[in-house]
Amino acid sequence: MKRLLASVGVVALLSAPSVKAVSFGIDAHPIVYEERGRVCFRVERYVYSHSIISFLDWYRDIEARDVRLVDLLVGNDEDGWGVYKDESTPGLRLRRSTGVCYGLAPAGFVTRDEAEPLRPGRYTVLMDAREGENHLRFTDDFCLSDDRRLVKCDDGEEAPKSFIEQLLRWVFGD
Repeated sequence: MKRLLASVGVVALLSAPSVKAVSFGIDAHPIVYEERGRVCFRVERYVYSHSIISFLDWYRDIEARDVRLVDLLVGNDEDGWGVYKDESTPGLRLRRSTGVCYGLAPAGFVTRDEAEPLRPGRYTVLMDAREGENHLRFTDDFCLSDDRRLVKCDDGEEAPKSFIEQLLRWVFGD
């Protein structure tokens, strides 16, 4: 019963106009790709209006707004690398062609953790960004094979891909 009431409360928050500027959960999944032997990340579109049913989410092209990357984390249980924007810079303007590669801090960013060579396994990438006062979160998992190439993560069950899916899993269980 508590879960049902909590989910109804969250749904009410999502539908309230004054709350739509706040990000609830994941706003997009970054595109993970290889470039010159490095794993890189970029974003092409993001959710700007979450709906109750994830396939009804409204998306906006990343080029349409001034979206700035402020924090990037890549890691798993053993390895990790992160960068964050220097306070004197507005952050990296995200465009369809703007990619950030593992181990290479963009101009105006400070390295949080030194990049260790990636090993085979599953990793998570988290890109935090700002669009004016709005906070945006782009996250996804990627896997590296034994020869350190990107491969589809195949562990039986994928992680939830939207806030609504996460909410439904929490309410109704796995």
